[in-house]
Amino acid sequence: MRADVQGLMGGELGSWLDQQSGMREEAKQKAHNRWFYGALVLLPLAAFWWIIGWGGELKYWLIGFAGIGVGIWGYQPIAEAKKAIKIGINSAIANSLGIAYEHDVEPGGEFDAAKDYGLLPSYDRSNFEDRWFGELEGHGFNLY
Repeated sequence: MRADVQGLMGGELGSWLDQQSGMREEAKQKAHNRWFYGALVLLPLAAFWWIIGWGGELKYWLIGFAGIGVGIWGYQPIAEAKKAIKIGINSAIANSLGIAYEHDVEPGGEFDAAKDYGLLPSYDRSNFEDRWFGELEGHGFNLY
């Protein structure tokens, strides 16, 4: 069984993605505004600390962490938009194949069983996302 990509893009998924262009642009604008206003506050504050010599070595760390915080705060709308689009695309593909898709999942004992039997390659995260599940040709499956 294969997904009909042309059919998906020419049908419901294609129109849904077209509707999401406004959300993507809004997320980009919101991110740029957050970065701009964050810099507007942070840069004069950093310059003031620099000029008066407050904090010694600590000021470098504070300015660095504040800059990272502004960067993360600004990126959040873009990350949320990407997640929403990813969920929409994967759900449409799964539906076209007659299976289901979940983005945020908590697995049962699958992960522990796979570790116990040495079925996993090396990994650096122990969380799950992107669960594809259902029945194909009479066989139930879970794919994380």
